[in-house]
Amino acid sequence: MGCEGRAGAIPAGTHPFLPLAGAFGAGILLATRLSLPPAAWAAGSLGCVAALLLAWRFGYARIGRALAAASFLGLGAQAMGAVLVEAPPNHLSRLPEAWLSSPIRL
Repeated sequence: MGCEGRAGAIPAGTHPFLPLAGAFGAGILLATRLSLPPAAWAAGSLGCVAALLLAWRFGYARIGRALAAASFLGLGAQAMGAVLVEAPPNHLSRLPEAWLSSPIRL
C-alpha cells in the first residue's frame, strides 16, 4: 500500500507531512545545541516563509520544498527556545500557591 521500492521505504509523496515533522523535530534538537533567542528563530522562519512564497510565485517547486522544511525547522527551534527561556517574574507559574487556591470574588 504505497511502499514500492526498498522494503520499509516510505515515499515522501504519499506522506507529505513526514519531512515537515522531521524538520520540526530537528529544529527542537538544534535549539538545544544553539543558544539563540526565540525571536531569532521566529524571524528566520518568517524569512523562509517569505522566500517560499516568492519561490512558489516564480515556479521553483524544489526550492520551495526546502524552504518549507527550513521554516518548520525554525518553528520547532522557536517552540523549544520558548520552553528553555525562563518565565518572567510576573508569570502565573510564579504566583504563590495560596493565591491560586483561593476563590475569586466577583
